[in-house]
Amino acid sequence: MFTGENFSPTLPFTSQLETLELKDCENLTDQGLFSILKKVGQNIKVLRLHFIPITGVVFNLQEFKFPRHLETLDITSCWNLREECLPIMSKAGPSLKIFILKDICTTVLEIEDVSVDLIAQLESLEVSQNKYINDIDLNIILEKCSANLKHLNLNGTNISGEECNVNLNQTQSKLVSLDLTACKFLTEKGLSNIIKVGARLRVLDLKYTKVADKGFG
Repeated sequence: MFTGENFSPTLPFTSQLETLELKDCENLTDQGLFSILKKVGQNIKVLRLHFIPITGVVFNLQEFKFPRHLETLDITSCWNLREECLPIMSKAGPSLKIFILKDICTTVLEIEDVSVDLIAQLESLEVSQNKYINDIDLNIILEKCSANLKHLNLNGTNISGEECNVNLNQTQSKLVSLDLTACKFLTEKGLSNIIKVGARLRVLDLKYTKVADKGFG
């Protein structure tokens, strides 16, 4: 049974790892994750945590640190991770560019309250398959991430766009890719509001939305 708590790397390449993926490690604990990252995480640039039962307690430990060169943090379907995930970004460091919170029950508003500066540095943000994400969160994303955000994935969220009221000029928005797949509450008016901030938009995904059925103009 692999909990990670007694992890002791013996292979020489572990100190050179740049990508670490922990998927379906059903017995991995918070302390185990802490132990693994402490021992092999010096040069990790991509960290993917999928379907593991951590609660997020580890992120609240004063001595816990993410790898200093971390560029991609992917947390997918870690269903025990709720309010405890809020300190994540405040510890992820200045190199973080891609942040994925997929199928996690939290809101961008809560994350934004923890670390505004780190949200602003992101180039790619995914908060897909999250029923708690709404227009309030969308406004926060567009306001706080406008300086660098190029890719935004809102697949399966509850946004409608009706309350999207962010006013950005063309030089502020760098958004080139927007995924609104399966946003069942999205309206034509809402879509019009959203794409006003997408002066550089090149990719727009509207699969499985009512807008895609009706068209928009």
